[in-house]
Amino acid sequence: MRSLYLVDSTNPNLASSTLNYGGCYLSTTGNNGTTSANCGVFTNTYTNVTTTAALFRKNDSMGWIPVQFSQIALGTPLSSLPIDPVNSVNYYYAYAATSTGGYYFEINAFMESTKYKANGSNDVVTTDGGNNASTYEIGNKPGLNL
Repeated sequence: MRSLYLVDSTNPNLASSTLNYGGCYLSTTGNNGTTSANCGVFTNTYTNVTTTAALFRKNDSMGWIPVQFSQIALGTPLSSLPIDPVNSVNYYYAYAATSTGGYYFEINAFMESTKYKANGSNDVVTTDGGNNASTYEIGNKPGLNL
């Protein structure tokens, strides 16, 4: 959806106006044990940003991904933002973006199923083109080192 947003928007904004591109956004509202030094799954320093339980699934830049999906010409393709099925201290989604050299984003997830984890029968973690061997990474620039 973020790729559609980038193609369709004349003035894309992939991050919060207050944090710009310095935030790591999490799908969980609880304390997941990350620090601002690494935000759990990203390699650079980011501020760990969470939102309230009442807002975190909203698709209007108030949810855990601070993108205004309603700016897509045909309207938002998401009725609400996805969250990890467990969405806990250990299993959550994380999002970060950069405007350096273009508009790039990455979403990371921890695989709960041994089938999809590293070395599982349908391993998606080590074949995603990313730079972190313990998380599934997806975005518009494989291996983006956020």
